[in-house]
Amino acid sequence: MLIRNLVINHQGFTLIESVLAILLLSVVLLPFMGAFNQSIHIGAQAGKNTQAVYLTSGRMELFKGLSYDELVKIIQTEKNWTKVTLGYYDSYFDMLEMYDYYHVIEENFEKKVKLINIKVKLNWYEDEALKEYVLSTLLVVRTTN
Repeated sequence: MLIRNLVINHQGFTLIESVLAILLLSVVLLPFMGAFNQSIHIGAQAGKNTQAVYLTSGRMELFKGLSYDELVKIIQTEKNWTKVTLGYYDSYFDMLEMYDYYHVIEENFEKKVKLINIKVKLNWYEDEALKEYVLSTLLVVRTTN
C-alpha cells in the first residue's frame, strides 16, 4: 500500500529515511564483518600449520630411506640441531627455519644396525610470536662398519 501511494503521489524516500536505513543496515552488518575477518585469519593460520606438517613430514620421509652413512652426511653433528637451507618456502612463512637432529640410542655391532632418534623442527613467526613444530621418530639403520 505504501509503495502504491509513493508511485501515485510521485514521492520518494526523504534524505533522513535513507540515512536511517543505511545506519540500521551498517549496525546489523558490523558484527558479521568482524566474524568474517576473524575467519580469514584463522584460515591462514590453519594453512601455515598444515604446510609445517607437510614440510617436516617430507623431511622425515627423506631420512627413512637412508643408511647411517648417508644420514651422517646430511646431519653432520650428533646431539645438535643442524640448520637446513630452504629456498622457495620462505615467502609463505615469516622467517622460516628448519633444523635436523639425530642421536644414536643403541648400537648392535653384530647385526651392524643402530637405533637412532631423529627429529625435524620447523620454526616460524606468526603475529610476532615464535611458532614451532617438531616431528620425532625412531629409525633402525644399517651401518657399513
